[in-house]
Amino acid sequence: METISISSKKEISIDAVNDALAQHWRVEGAGRNRLVVQEAGSRVYVYLDLPSTLDDVSRESKHADDNRLLVDYSDIDLVKNVIQVIANDAELIVDNDFGTVLPGDQFVARIKSDKTWNWRN
Repeated sequence: METISISSKKEISIDAVNDALAQHWRVEGAGRNRLVVQEAGSRVYVYLDLPSTLDDVSRESKHADDNRLLVDYSDIDLVKNVIQVIANDAELIVDNDFGTVLPGDQFVARIKSDKTWNWRN
């Protein structure tokens, strides 16, 4: 599985993400703040990147304005569709972990303009 990171200075609500995704796919809960999107034998896992065991002071100084949603995938076509639904916003930053880091709206525009884009190659 590969992982895409979506960051925001604003809080990211897993409920809002669920509502957006549920308009297009069957979405199931996969534990606290975790979702699974399923389509024709493929799955994408979407979850909040929550601070682990850092104390409150360390957490505030390290990630004061960094709210992250992580998207685990193996099917690039499904994840492209998921990203188009949840990340089409100039205030979000999408990092595909393969060298492309763009504002969400620009990342989505790239997906739409190059339907065959396989960022893993």
